Amino acid sequence: MHYLSLILSSLLSLLGIQEPAGTTSVTRVAGTEALLSRTLQSAGAATFHCIESASGRCHYRVFDERCHPTPAAAGTLQCERRQLHAFAVPVGTRQVLRDLPAGFEHCVDTRAEKQCRRD
Repeated sequence: MHYLSLILSSLLSLLGIQEPAGTTSVTRVAGTEALLSRTLQSAGAATFHCIESASGRCHYRVFDERCHPTPAAAGTLQCERRQLHAFAVPVGTRQVLRDLPAGFEHCVDTRAEKQCRRD
């Protein structure tokens, strides 16, 4: 997949088409819950591209998570997660969200009821 992205980026660059600077994340799941999603985050906005999903839709959750040290237990963090958006994007389409806070995070799955995993 990495090589495919590199080849596509090179080809688009040769044609004069370039993406804005930002962070690109790719989520790929193989098997019965097949999923392929690409998200570009740039300057407070994000483009969510659903490339493949076993259910026909990519279900996204966008959230803001803030962590701070716990005074009672040295070396541990207490985190609070606030969901900003939850939406579905059909395979082959994209959705753009603007005015997102710095440091926002997201997760994607084939099912809407699945919650984001905490690392």
